[in-house]
Amino acid sequence: MNRVETAINDGRCVIAIGARALATAEVQAEMRRRPLPFVALGGDPVNPAVKLSAEALAPALTQQGGMVVLVEPEAATDGRALGELEKLIKGAKHKPRLTVAARSFNPFGLPMGMRLLKFDHEKLRAVDFVAGLPVPPAEAVAVAAQAIEAVAEKKKSAKKAAGARAPRATVIGREDELAALRGLLAEDGTPIVVQGPEGVGKRWLIEAALDQPDTKRLPDLCLSRGVGFDAFVTVLALAARKAGDSSLHDLLAGKEAQTPAALADAVVAACTSDALAGQVWVIHGLDSLLDRRDSSFYRSGRLEMVLRRLMITELKLRLVFPATMSPVFYREGEAALRRTLPVAGLKGRELHELFAAWHAPEFPRDRFGAIHERVHGHPLAARTFSVILGAAESPDVDALLERGRFLKAESLGDLGPLKRELKKRLSKLEGPMLDALHAAAMPRMALDIDALQALGINRQTRLDMLAQGILEQSPGGDRRFYVHPLVSETLDRRKVDDFGRMEEFGNWCLQRANEQRRGGDAVAAVALAIEGNRLLTEARRIRSRMPMPYPDHDADLENIRSLMRRRNARLDIARMRVNEIKKKARTNTELLLAEAELMGHEKAKVEEIEAAFLAIAEAAPTAEVFHTEASWHQTRNARGRAVTALERGVAAFPEDARLHRRLAGMYLSQNRREEAVAALKTAQELEPMMPDTYGMMGEISAELGAEHWDQAEQYIEEALRLAPEHPVHLSRKARLLRLRSMVQPDERAALLASAEALLREALQLEKNNRRVQVLLATVLIDSDGDLEQARWLLQQAMKQPKGGRRRDNPAALVQRARLLVRDTAWDEAERLIARAIKLEPSLHPAFAAKGELYRGKGELVQAFEAYKTARERSPREAPERALYEAALGVIATEIEAAAAAAAAEAGEAPAEVEAEGGVTTRPGATVLRKGEAALAEEAPAAEVEAAPAEVEAAPAEEPPAEAAPAEEVPAEAEAAPAEEAPAEAEAAPTEA
Repeated sequence: MNRVETAINDGRCVIAIGARALATAEVQAEMRRRPLPFVALGGDPVNPAVKLSAEALAPALTQQGGMVVLVEPEAATDGRALGELEKLIKGAKHKPRLTVAARSFNPFGLPMGMRLLKFDHEKLRAVDFVAGLPVPPAEAVAVAAQAIEAVAEKKKSAKKAAGARAPRATVIGREDELAALRGLLAEDGTPIVVQGPEGVGKRWLIEAALDQPDTKRLPDLCLSRGVGFDAFVTVLALAARKAGDSSLHDLLAGKEAQTPAALADAVVAACTSDALAGQVWVIHGLDSLLDRRDSSFYRSGRLEMVLRRLMITELKLRLVFPATMSPVFYREGEAALRRTLPVAGLKGRELHELFAAWHAPEFPRDRFGAIHERVHGHPLAARTFSVILGAAESPDVDALLERGRFLKAESLGDLGPLKRELKKRLSKLEGPMLDALHAAAMPRMALDIDALQALGINRQTRLDMLAQGILEQSPGGDRRFYVHPLVSETLDRRKVDDFGRMEEFGNWCLQRANEQRRGGDAVAAVALAIEGNRLLTEARRIRSRMPMPYPDHDADLENIRSLMRRRNARLDIARMRVNEIKKKARTNTELLLAEAELMGHEKAKVEEIEAAFLAIAEAAPTAEVFHTEASWHQTRNARGRAVTALERGVAAFPEDARLHRRLAGMYLSQNRREEAVAALKTAQELEPMMPDTYGMMGEISAELGAEHWDQAEQYIEEALRLAPEHPVHLSRKARLLRLRSMVQPDERAALLASAEALLREALQLEKNNRRVQVLLATVLIDSDGDLEQARWLLQQAMKQPKGGRRRDNPAALVQRARLLVRDTAWDEAERLIARAIKLEPSLHPAFAAKGELYRGKGELVQAFEAYKTARERSPREAPERALYEAALGVIATEIEAAAAAAAAEAGEAPAEVEAEGGVTTRPGATVLRKGEAALAEEAPAAEVEAAPAEVEAAPAEEPPAEAAPAEEVPAEAEAAPAEEAPAEAEAAPTEA
């Protein structure tokens, strides 16, 4: 108690009262008799206690020897306040001493950071402790008040300084890009893709180019989940109608259902009409529709059908797409129609102007060269550099440059260091600033000042966010604000997508949309209504939505998918939503496909689901219908029916090369090589520049045997010439090298080393590629390389993906079993092999691994049977077949040697007996067919000796079909017909 009285008399003590004690009248009366700094730990503050804050704790935290007294703290009622107190103490310059006043006290109820402080325990009730506190002298009260006022003034000055440091929204450099973009906008042509890495300044460049008084601009659209084809055609139809072309409006508003092809024709007609000539429409989110490996459209739905046609058509409407990659087309002449404007980093001499715009401290100009080398002129990375310098109490650019990993990028597109730094900075945000950032990141449209105020972001908060670089302001007179995607992706989506906030802002969007509609701007009104309806749908306030002039079910579709695919699926609600929407959208392809998926979740009969797919293909056909049906069949191991679905797709869309390629992959998985080659040749005629076609041709040629390997190498090299950094083509080349190593023993080590190098390069390009992981592990096992790394690769390949579903990979199971055989884990290895054979009964490497297992256990007869089955299941031209035959010869010799040894030990002569069916037997010996014995005798001695080391299980390659969309499931293994068994292998060996 003496320490407490001394601290009170010196003005360096703060008393925190627990919620239960603060509620008693006796404690409140004693508190009012003493002018001490009281704070409330829990509940609402009662005079004279104030709310817990840095200012209230200033007497104890801003000077040496401070003390914080906790009066009857309870973890149940005061836990949150104790956590805040821990954070304030942790950030304080001086650490206080604690005193706990309570009859009983458990120190483990305190947060960990407070348990480490020095503390005393006064065993008194709250009222007795407060009544025993002295009345401080006037000097002590003045000292405490000055400390509180100093902290408040410091925070006020910091806020004022932060507001003054708001950056200038000006485009720096970019003179050439601006001139080029304005030139493209001045003439008719195909859509313009402004291409560059994230954060390079594409959006600012577009805004600066359009900041001209005569520009007619449609409201921006962001394609994403919940915003798709319906939203796209709705905005376009209203804009065309307002401009004088009502053809698309009449089609959408008519009672007759329109097919996707008819709608695509109408959309193209609207964009090429004179009514929309010269108007500009900026559309974000193109990246979400593209395959990042070859830049082609990832799916073939209604939206992709429309965009693909627009991309190769000269339009009157100026479509502008900011994107990290530009769509690539592989038909003759289509590539020449693309209009792409690449955006690179800033020049080194322009960084000084950027740092000045962000109010960074002055430092010598020669440091900008080192900064440019580190960030490669990336504007957002350079800006982050300047913000960190400006926020430092004593800015030191050399100290930042000495930090080896700080914003150190390998290239302009290497965003890893920038993302790490952004995540580190954002993790330090808390309180109102973090809440404001979550609110601003929720909408998918740019916000004006009124929208920010509707989200609860006032002027001062907005300026603070701009100064810290967590909120963007577009350049030009029409100020718009948004959260950059690189910042948004570091946030917790559960806090961003807050249902209450979404409902409130969605209603605000609809209210403002009504005001704009009454003001005559129907296009801007419908754009706001689309966003408001999306937010209300996600907030589960569907009845509050605004009716749209045309069917718009993008948000409904996303809601149905989430209901089906979440952990605790609500199929009843999904069914209700589907039945409700189907009456209004009879030709919405994506909705009908979602219903087919729902039928699968509802365990409907296979015939009913197949009938549903047939009905979709007739009423609303797109190529995606047949891809989805084929994927559904593959999940059921019905590979034949998947082939039938793709054949119907090829008949309905003969110009779709992707359907032909996927059909070829399915043919190849069924060993129907001639049909696969024919399908690939058709795809090659349709898209002569498509690298995946050549890669698949190379894979098929590799399967045809050694005499076709030179041709296979030519095909794969052509694929790599067209796509030099494609991991699948690199893996195909590596697999061909591995096949060569099986028949070229002198060059085996060199060939496997080359294959390993190619696969490591492919893994750098796509670290989660399961095909590459399994093949690299296989090569490491073949070459007796880093087996621990092989084990890790197989674990990654077999791991369940986050938020998704991954099936067993037979090839990975086989290679994992081979490693277990080396570890003599026989039971686990046999279990994995059985799983692989169940998934893929025709997988001959699995039987070879089984033979390796039995041979390691010393069970030679079972090993002989397993290798024989592997030989029977392997194609006659497969290089593994020779290895299996060599292994059979070695094992036959070992069996005969074991039988002879057993007979000699028993003192009997191994007399040979001719049995029925041409089987040679000896007393006590294993039965061998004459053909198998002859095979062992005919095998070259060197080959027989080398067989144990060279018999390796080849990976079962996944079907080389084109990558399926994210929502599709990869092909399931199905039993493929085994090749005809050799004549000499008609009877299984038995023991005599």
